[in-house]
Amino acid sequence: MEMEVFTERVTGMPKCLFCQDTDQTHFSKVEHIVPESLGNRQYVLPAGIVCDKCNGFFSKLENYFCHHHLASGHKLLKKYRTKKGKPPSMPLQAGEMRQDETGRVHFRQALIEGKEREQLAISFFERDVAIRVCWPLPDTDSRKISRFLTKAGIETLYFKLGAMALEPAFDFVRKYARFGSKLDFVPFLWCYHPQQSIDLFIGTFDFKKNGRFHFGTVFLPGIVYLVPLDRVEEEFAVEAIRGSLKFAGNSLNLCKHACTIKREPIELVAHLSADSGPQKTRK
Repeated sequence: MEMEVFTERVTGMPKCLFCQDTDQTHFSKVEHIVPESLGNRQYVLPAGIVCDKCNGFFSKLENYFCHHHLASGHKLLKKYRTKKGKPPSMPLQAGEMRQDETGRVHFRQALIEGKEREQLAISFFERDVAIRVCWPLPDTDSRKISRFLTKAGIETLYFKLGAMALEPAFDFVRKYARFGSKLDFVPFLWCYHPQQSIDLFIGTFDFKKNGRFHFGTVFLPGIVYLVPLDRVEEEFAVEAIRGSLKFAGNSLNLCKHACTIKREPIELVAHLSADSGPQKTRK
């Protein structure tokens, strides 16, 4: 199996990349492949590639992804502002975390019935006190994450290879990203990753007996995602890639069905010591 990464960009698009609209009066907005509020400044499609109607639909999907993807907390640490110039925020299961104008992060969290002891615990020792605070994160809808990743994958395919993105081989993923279906699901791979910048790639995986598959790869601060762009019904390719690739030594996780993903909570532990003053640890 070989992996090839394309970098050449070809321009020229006769119709909307997703709905196939050809009315040029409906193309007035640029399209960010990854939301600007996640720090994306370079991967932007000019007006004329994605129609205004599709652009408006994807803005809702992008907003969900920004707040619920599997490493969404990194945007608070990176201090990226929203498209409207506001400081970043992130929903909690019963509240929110928000950065103020000075860069400090504040949280508002109501106690969740039945989980009070998990959210706040104070332990008293002979010479110190340990305070543990836990902020549960809301669950994530894997279908919305999948649809965003296929949207980003098709747009990356155009950004790198131009009109090839309109070929029929990518129609299933194109329509899934824009219109969806409760019966359809495009699997995706992911793992946590130390890279803190945004990068987008199109990779091809060649199998001697089964031919070529195209994948979109999305690097975001703290995480990397891979999503198939063609032949998505042939699961062996996803499984083979999962078994053969690692990122920064981390194995890939596979989400192959529509489901609710439980996210790990954010925890903060502070030790108040009579000897050395307060100390904090976080995970």
